[in-house]
Amino acid sequence: MKYNDYLEPIDDSQELLRKFKVFRTTTVLCLLLLAGCTITLFTQLTKENDVIEKVKEIQIYHQASDTLNIKNVYDYAVQLNLKHPHIFTAQVVVEAGWDVNSDLSRDNCNICGMRQATQRPTTNIRNSTGYGKYNNWKECVIDYAFLQCKYFRGSSEDDYYKWLADSGYARDEDYISKVQKIADKIKTEYGSF
Repeated sequence: MKYNDYLEPIDDSQELLRKFKVFRTTTVLCLLLLAGCTITLFTQLTKENDVIEKVKEIQIYHQASDTLNIKNVYDYAVQLNLKHPHIFTAQVVVEAGWDVNSDLSRDNCNICGMRQATQRPTTNIRNSTGYGKYNNWKECVIDYAFLQCKYFRGSSEDDYYKWLADSGYARDEDYISKVQKIADKIKTEYGSF
């Protein structure tokens, strides 16, 4: 027999109903994120509950195409209000190529080399590779938004590059210079927000 906080017996149907309500709430939040959303005011959030509260306030957009290409990745990053979307998009190019067709992106829908998150909200599916696995590429971009809101505290491009370098995001010593070169090209082609 199970007991509630008041030491009253509860039956399995009550526990099942509670679990269903938690599952339903989590599913609704994930569906809002998967539909394509604008995430705002995430940069100063540090607690998971704060992130969840902001997720409840998001606005849904269906503007970004589901087709995976660099332009759509950039547009979706802008919709999600990622900091420096041209730099993020450059990271995608470095990680997955201009055609976004690396093994990791093809097999796991992981377009930016995200490792599995353990200390923050995430959209990744647990697996044994150590890298995030997603149902689609948009979930990967949303997960990157969670990464940014949890850890990035600066505002300028220089702050962003420093954060990338200090965080150990990539193992390649030339990662930052590669990203900078491509980000400048993307900024020229698509603009910057």
